[in-house]
Amino acid sequence: NNRIDSLLEVLEEAEGKAIIWANYVYDIKQIVKAIAKKYGENSIVQYYGAVAADVRQKNIERFQDPDSDARFFVGNPQTGGYGITLTAANTVIYYCNGYDLEKR
Repeated sequence: NNRIDSLLEVLEEAEGKAIIWANYVYDIKQIVKAIAKKYGENSIVQYYGAVAADVRQKNIERFQDPDSDARFFVGNPQTGGYGITLTAANTVIYYCNGYDLEKR
């Protein structure tokens, strides 16, 4: 997938932590799979509708922790676009957009 390859190139150049927003669950799963293969399972936290609410909160805390090995936050903007603080990230990437202009 050329988009996944391009994403991995951007992540290679990015310093620090990164947030990757994807509109579709299929895309989130593909992104997680590719990042896990390159950087390891512990480098990613996920935040989308199928992830339990208590796990989502733990994922935010893990991502925000400067001592954590979680470098990538992969989420859905409908689920995590409002009301969460992700100040640990230096880079934000919109992998794919939806049709809702407000969420863009």
